[in-house]
Amino acid sequence: ELDRVWVLGLSEGTFPSRARDDSLLPDRERRTVGTLRLRAERTGDEHRQFLAALAAVGPEGRVDVLRPRGDLRQADERAPSRWLIDLVEPRLGRRPPGAEVDSIDADWVTHVPSFAGGVTQTGFPATEQEYELRSLVDAAEASEPAAIDAHPLVASGPLRDGVAMQRARASAAFTRFDGNVSGSPTPDLTESARPTSATALETWARCPHQYFMRYLLGVDPVESPELRLRIDPLSWGTLVHAALERFVQEHVDDGAGEETLAGRGWSTEDRTRLIRIAEDEFAQAQRRGLTGEPLYWRRDRVLIMRDLEAFLRLDDERRRAGSLEAVATELGFGLRDTPPVPVELPSGRRLLLRGSIDLVDRGPTGNLVVVDYKTGKASKVTEAAPHVGGTKLQLVLYALAARHVFEQPAAPVASYYWHVRARHGFKMVGYEVTDTIEREVLSAVGLIASGIKDGVFPQHPEETTRQGWVSCAYCDPDGLGTADARRRLLRKASDPLLEDYLVLAAPELVPAAPLPTLEGPT
Repeated sequence: ELDRVWVLGLSEGTFPSRARDDSLLPDRERRTVGTLRLRAERTGDEHRQFLAALAAVGPEGRVDVLRPRGDLRQADERAPSRWLIDLVEPRLGRRPPGAEVDSIDADWVTHVPSFAGGVTQTGFPATEQEYELRSLVDAAEASEPAAIDAHPLVASGPLRDGVAMQRARASAAFTRFDGNVSGSPTPDLTESARPTSATALETWARCPHQYFMRYLLGVDPVESPELRLRIDPLSWGTLVHAALERFVQEHVDDGAGEETLAGRGWSTEDRTRLIRIAEDEFAQAQRRGLTGEPLYWRRDRVLIMRDLEAFLRLDDERRRAGSLEAVATELGFGLRDTPPVPVELPSGRRLLLRGSIDLVDRGPTGNLVVVDYKTGKASKVTEAAPHVGGTKLQLVLYALAARHVFEQPAAPVASYYWHVRARHGFKMVGYEVTDTIEREVLSAVGLIASGIKDGVFPQHPEETTRQGWVSCAYCDPDGLGTADARRRLLRKASDPLLEDYLVLAAPELVPAAPLPTLEGPT
């Protein structure tokens, strides 16, 4: 006989736990054997354990049952356990619905709104930690910063840095807790012998915090391929790039580029060859577990194949119209044994560039056409907005790289993103790279390099995030949304250290200048 029993977790899904079949030895196989216990019987076992715990309490003993109403890792509320309702029913004289359990007003029910609420409301703290936390909450509610700083949990205890972080993030200053690492050594891309990429520079413009985590700290999001139902967008793009690269490169290597690609166009044999290459890439992706569940993959592979066949037809039209000859695919620079491309910035400084151009064509007058395949949504780049807040630098940087590699520094270059998917209309967006556009883009590159050197790495999350979709794992690592991070950026937008970044990447967040004071009679 026990004097006191506590039963924890009386919420559906916890106690009883969710009934899940065994993926390696499911119940249908266990029934065939006949001597193995079924997973479905686990709920019955838990119920018997629960009843045994209640029966172990002596006549003078007491049972306390506790039910969590929620989970900090999830947004939904948890339903009370069916066994908790079994205990409530005889006391009420009826069986209440689950939603009514939390509103029962009786001396045998205690409602605790949260852990913090329990600590502040308890008549006698059970531990030293609970006592200290309650005294700290009392000091905070009295709005006494000095009392908070002098509290043993803060003065030299585990909450010191946490309190400092909360205060710093609540202020209007851009602090070290917001991504200001100006006091620490950061790379100067204009003096480094190590080349950088257009993608890395675009990452800083899109979200400096992501650049800091990914490129300076080397932190990558944890992937769960076992949870993948469909091929992800990155693998989709990789498949398309690999198939097109192999296909076009064969013609470049054969020396038939001008005759085949600028003259008669793609033949029936060419189409057959592209299909075979694609099938080979599909098989490799399947072996690596990148294509998701077979049911979805059967549909997705048909869509990819249709896009590749449509590419040939549209590429025919493009080459005939411009008499274009393919001269390079996956043109690498600064990678493996290839030298990087030096890029001169308007400030007079220089950085080294690395990358790989999907396709380079040459026209009849020696002009170059740079093409970067994209499988995502259509870019918003235009001649009026050639870099879209620093997030689209490849067109100009790859144009300069093509000139450098082919030793044609004065060659006219047109540079395009080609969105090679039917759902995006096979759009080609880009422009002729003029001196004006080149200067504007290189100015953005210089500002990005300066921001990295100055240690400016704030979070810049999207304004809204869709439920169940994480657009940036660095700004939203727990999948609970980016509203707080967005509010922090707005709160600190007036800090001078953020001015250059906001002017480049988010001019709508730049605070308006104060109106001038009128002098004299009004």
